[in-house]
Amino acid sequence: MENPDQMLGAVEHFPSGAATQDTAVKPKLHLKSQFYASREFVEKILPLPQWNEVLLATLRARAKERVQFLSGGPADSLASREESFGQMAALAPYLRARTPAQRDAQVIYLSIGSQNQDDRSLMENGEVLAVISGDAALAGIADYVYLVARATWLETQADLDRSVPPVSKFKHDLARWIRRLI
Repeated sequence: MENPDQMLGAVEHFPSGAATQDTAVKPKLHLKSQFYASREFVEKILPLPQWNEVLLATLRARAKERVQFLSGGPADSLASREESFGQMAALAPYLRARTPAQRDAQVIYLSIGSQNQDDRSLMENGEVLAVISGDAALAGIADYVYLVARATWLETQADLDRSVPPVSKFKHDLARWIRRLI
């Protein structure tokens, strides 16, 4: 997934630029996810060449959902369980062929939800967290691969300062004071 635009071309999806319709979608605040994997999983399962097929299937499904949304369909995915796990079909022979000992050593967890534990969140927001373990947690990997491929990685303080200029001490202190009020 080193070239996401090439992957999108492979699934024949070319973004339409119809961003004006996206403004009606309200972001889902406080939704965070974390993926945990054992070294055994990272060394044995992640290097499999079938991940390319998995990522292409996932991109095809996402592109299809996007087209449906832009033509007035729902904003949320309505994919069935079979469709969701069908995207992982290329890995199924390898996952099924593992011994119980290998399966136990290849630990994976995906947590999705709100992980805020600050005072405001605890008092005002509903905090929900789901933890998924086992092969079902693989459904979240494509999001992480896409994020890593599309992110602009900052490597130096100068890179950070160009992206987010430092604020003055006065503004910093004022923001901290206002934060305490909220």
